[in-house]
Amino acid sequence: FIRAKHAQEGFTRLWRGTYASLALSVPTVGIYLSCYDSFRNLMENFTTGNAPLLTPYVPLVAGSVARSLACISCYPIKLARTQMQVYLNSLLAMLLMSLILNCQIGCLKID
Repeated sequence: FIRAKHAQEGFTRLWRGTYASLALSVPTVGIYLSCYDSFRNLMENFTTGNAPLLTPYVPLVAGSVARSLACISCYPIKLARTQMQVYLNSLLAMLLMSLILNCQIGCLKID
């Protein structure tokens, strides 16, 4: 398979989509880890005093909420990545990815 792709499209085509994947994974992991720690600490403090029987479930709930928040906030990047993979040489897809990244960076600066 790799030899056929190498012969057909060239060596650099094997790494197509790497930058888009990194542009998606870095903010997703950053949002997930920071939110997970915050949610876990808040929920542990709450459950320790109010509902001690629920304390073992705190990591599950905190992880679910943090991952959901990370996926929702990074969905535009995922959409742009998919568009770039579908339309390989499309300048419009690259422009869309750039526009979405600039929008998210602007939103992060506002917060």
